[in-house]
Amino acid sequence: MGNDIYSIEMLSEGFSVRLNPLSVIFAGHFPGNPSLPGVIQVKIAVECAGMELGHSVQLKELIQAKFLQYVDPRVNGELLCRCEVRPEETGYKVNAVISTGDVIFSKLLFTCSLLHA
Repeated sequence: MGNDIYSIEMLSEGFSVRLNPLSVIFAGHFPGNPSLPGVIQVKIAVECAGMELGHSVQLKELIQAKFLQYVDPRVNGELLCRCEVRPEETGYKVNAVISTGDVIFSKLLFTCSLLHA
């Protein structure tokens, strides 16, 4: 899964997210000082939740987003995304943390639902 910005691989302890520092998005966000946009961090977490469930999902509500550290793709090219997914009456509630080593970049709380083909 992924695109030209990142790729995701499922691990036993979460999801490995490899960033592509050469992606065009980093040239504009921000020139000379690239940063992984918060909206992309949310997208990564939603994709990881879907992989955890074994099904594509759609974001229903972003309840809380805490962006705690700057993600420079040249320095932090590989991230770890951990998702705790709990079923709810109308879908799933997800707590996600994006980190590397001891550094936590973002904490996200959202709800999502399964996409039906």
